[in-house]
Amino acid sequence: MNDPYYETLKHPIVTAEDIRQFTYCPRIIYFRYVARIKPKRTYKMQKGQERHEQTVRVKDVEISDETSKYYNYYLQDTDLGLAAVLDYFESDGVEATPVDIKTGHHAEAQISEHHLAQLIAQAFLLETQLNLLVRKVKVVYTEDNVALTHEFGIDERQRLLKNLKLIQRIITEEILPDPTPHRGKCADCEFWVHCLSLIHISEPTRPLYISYAVFCL
Repeated sequence: MNDPYYETLKHPIVTAEDIRQFTYCPRIIYFRYVARIKPKRTYKMQKGQERHEQTVRVKDVEISDETSKYYNYYLQDTDLGLAAVLDYFESDGVEATPVDIKTGHHAEAQISEHHLAQLIAQAFLLETQLNLLVRKVKVVYTEDNVALTHEFGIDERQRLLKNLKLIQRIITEEILPDPTPHRGKCADCEFWVHCLSLIHISEPTRPLYISYAVFCL
């Protein structure tokens, strides 16, 4: 990064969205920050963003006697190198719950692993930056009027910090990580064409090493 502001920071600023993408597939971080590829947004992605803007971004704060809601809340920890824009969080002044709004239909009985990772990053920032207790996270599906919650503990906090360091290494050392082993995820990935262009060439005379050749499709 050639931005003077970022050069003064201890670590590259990684967002909660980056944590989500890394959990989905580590290679997405490489394409975004090292290769600097800006993929074409799909129709589905564009419509989802538009609906999200209409349902969440127009709001600010909803105050009540017991629990208040704070929308579009930005948090950043420059020492850690983590930032997030929360759809909103609920708080009684002591305890808080970060909430992610989904405009589509829910198809799972629990919060997916990659969305959970994003929410735990948001929860961590609520704890460190606003000094609020966070014990659970929530996803709300507006189409179905369904809310899924998840209580988390120390293990998931430690996993967050581990993954954050791995992401920062990928960015600073320009590391190409392995793709997700779950190839079904590739079908909807905006970087799949670029990932296919990475051809693995195993050299018989040097079996311990793998080199990468990049071809334009």
